[in-house]
Amino acid sequence: MARTTSIALAVLVLTTSVALPAAPARAAEPGPMCVGYDVLEVSPGLSATDTTGTVNHVGPLGQENCSGGDPLGYKATGPIGIEHYISYSGTCAHPVLKGYALHHIPTAEGVKTIRNDFTAGLGAFEGRKFSGTYVVRETKGDCLSAPLTRFRADYVGYFNDNTRD
Repeated sequence: MARTTSIALAVLVLTTSVALPAAPARAAEPGPMCVGYDVLEVSPGLSATDTTGTVNHVGPLGQENCSGGDPLGYKATGPIGIEHYISYSGTCAHPVLKGYALHHIPTAEGVKTIRNDFTAGLGAFEGRKFSGTYVVRETKGDCLSAPLTRFRADYVGYFNDNTRD
C-alpha cells in the first residue's frame, strides 16, 4: 500500500511540477531553479485522521543543487545544505503545513544562510523566497496501516524573489 501512496503522490507532483506557481508580484529578481531533498520526522505522525504536530529535519543536512543563476546573488561553491522546521495540521490527504527552511549556501567567503518562510499543501509549497513542488517518499509509516513518522521529501523549486534581505 505504501508503494501505491508513493506512486499517487509522484504522479501528483509530476503533473503539478510542470506548472510551478507564478512568481508573486513583489518578486524583483527571479532566481535559479533548484532540485533537492531533505529527510524529515513527523511527530506524532500524519494519518487518515486529523492530527497536529511538527515536521522537522533529522540527520545530515539535505542537499539542493541549482542552475540558471546564483541563489540570492551568492556564487555557490558546492551543494546547498537544507533543513526544514514545520508545524502541521490535517490528514495525509489534506495536510496544512506552515514553517521555514534554512538554505545554507557555501561560498568562497563562507556559508551564507537564508531563511525561507513558507506554506504548503499536498505536493506544492509557496515561500517568501523559494517556491515549488515536492513528492514524499515514506521511510517509516505509510498513512494507511501506520501513521507517517519519517519521510524523504524530494523537491524542485525556484527562487521567486532572488533579492537579498
